[in-house]
Amino acid sequence: MSASDFTHHLGLPYLLSNQAQKHVTLNESLQALDGLLFLSVVSRSVTTPPASPSEGDRYLIAGGASGDWSGKSGLLSCFVDGGWLYSSPQTGWVCWIEDEALLLVKHDEAWRGVTPDALQNLERLGLGATADGSNPLLAKLNAALFTALETGSGGSGDLRFKLNKEASGDVLSLLLQTGYSTRAELGLLNDDQLTLQVSPDGSAFKQALQVGPATGAVALKQHPKFSGYCNYDQYHAAGAWFAVDINNFRHNTQGAVSAGVFTAPHDGVYLFGCGGRLKLNAAPPVDFCLGLSVNSAAPSDDRRVGFTWPETMSAHATGKVTGSSGAAVAQGASVTRNSTGRYTVTLATAMPSADYVVLATVTGVAGVYSDIKPVVENQTASSFIINLLAGDNSGAADVAGDADFFFAVLPPAGRERFAPMVTMTSLLQLSAGDTVACVGRFDGDDAYLEADTNYFWGAQIA
Repeated sequence: MSASDFTHHLGLPYLLSNQAQKHVTLNESLQALDGLLFLSVVSRSVTTPPASPSEGDRYLIAGGASGDWSGKSGLLSCFVDGGWLYSSPQTGWVCWIEDEALLLVKHDEAWRGVTPDALQNLERLGLGATADGSNPLLAKLNAALFTALETGSGGSGDLRFKLNKEASGDVLSLLLQTGYSTRAELGLLNDDQLTLQVSPDGSAFKQALQVGPATGAVALKQHPKFSGYCNYDQYHAAGAWFAVDINNFRHNTQGAVSAGVFTAPHDGVYLFGCGGRLKLNAAPPVDFCLGLSVNSAAPSDDRRVGFTWPETMSAHATGKVTGSSGAAVAQGASVTRNSTGRYTVTLATAMPSADYVVLATVTGVAGVYSDIKPVVENQTASSFIINLLAGDNSGAADVAGDADFFFAVLPPAGRERFAPMVTMTSLLQLSAGDTVACVGRFDGDDAYLEADTNYFWGAQIA
């Protein structure tokens, strides 16, 4: 028989016109079709025929075959009528491997899985669930692993998972949900700052932190912080703790401070600081104390300073004047001779008020005048007049007279800052609703807490 007597793909014999026993040829073809159609084999890893095969069992003979299968590796064998029929698989044949639950397709000399090496431009992909238009990539599973391609397999050993958005004003985020309701969102939310926000119900969100892309600085958005001071002198009687009023704020996030009292919005560790300087009312107090009051209790720790008069007092301005000419050697002031015995002193830096001390003494007396006394007149914050009045030996009325004299300008007695700043810091563990206030106390006599030099600040740090 020639090649034209067989079908092209399966090699089944045709029935010839002058052929005897046509039923034999037909039956052989039917057996071959029965073995090849809807191809499913018991195994592809067997190298010798099984001892007791069932009628119709099929195998893809593995490499290194022996026994009755010797030399037949790679062929399809089918057990029919007590013997084995063999076929050579062709490209495009599809076969189900029963012991592996695996579907293969013949390609060239090898059997390959039906999943292609590359899937491109898929519109949807569902793994364990059905993807849809809202979620074109959907996976329903309990674990997932992405692992780096090792250097031995041609990779770098690194793994970077990349997510990209089109523009800075768009959103790129990871949503963490419970029952498909978002509880946390992490990503670039309408800008290029890394932001974490949380929600109790999936609709109302609070920002927990932000990281600036340029500085790397982390802002804890729900951690309260404040810093403030009082811009007026606060008078208080002696012997009792008083709350320091804070009426000017540099910042006060979440409005945590009201009427000078901080209220913790949630549990945490907080750092506080406070400071101030006293200002005399009359007699100086013995002690000035400053501390932190938690939940209106007296401070368990405070800082205090005793009040002492200074041994020396720095002069605001000084000068030596030659009376007859008005020539002066001065620091912090200039001197003008207006007329005999009358001089105007102008301060280089004005005092806060006219309430300051001028000391003057005459060093040289000329002529008949034996007693010249300086009199300070027309005192303002920026200038004053020294009038030298002299008496003669005859007992006549005092007259203006020239003389050499010294002068010194001192800060106002009773208003100068003789006590140093009192400062303290403290780390406190607070519960939500706890209150903290900066408090002070004067012992021995009443006084003022000086304006602008006081402060109270705090921040949650954990």
